[in-house]
Amino acid sequence: MRTSFPPASVASSLRGIVRGLDPAVPVYSVATLGQQMRQSRAVFTRRFPLTIGGVFAGAALLLAIVGLYSLCAHEVLSRRREFSIRLVLGATPSSLRTVVLRDGLILTLVGVCGGVLTAVPASQLGRSLLFGVPAVDPYIYGGVALGVFAAATVATALPAWRGPASSLATVLRGDQAG
Repeated sequence: MRTSFPPASVASSLRGIVRGLDPAVPVYSVATLGQQMRQSRAVFTRRFPLTIGGVFAGAALLLAIVGLYSLCAHEVLSRRREFSIRLVLGATPSSLRTVVLRDGLILTLVGVCGGVLTAVPASQLGRSLLFGVPAVDPYIYGGVALGVFAAATVATALPAWRGPASSLATVLRGDQAG
């Protein structure tokens, strides 16, 4: 029964209507559909693996972003001398940032393409678990690829922004603080 009133206030009138139609039919456990869904064991057995999968997917994305950030930060630190010499020879800090961003985003693009090329055949393996949902949805794949690419852009931009701005004297002296 669809109503805007709370289930407890409608339960007695619902019991009276059902009793008027067929007195042998019992009316018990009056609750909303949302309450029934939350208490259902069948719904839990479907939702729990999906929730765990979502948590693991989020953790994988976080690890990928931290890994890309660490790789880019290490790359910038190991190329400080090169960047300082390029600055002395006339390069601008923005051109060095572009080099770092380009290298990081090429790495990300290769990873995203490899992930999509792996996910398409892997999703065919789980086709029997899906009902009414296509195994390969281009909107989902595109959205996830754009999300990963956006997160990787941020993870790459942080070391690119900080790294090439050090002075040549600081780098040649061997100081790590500048």
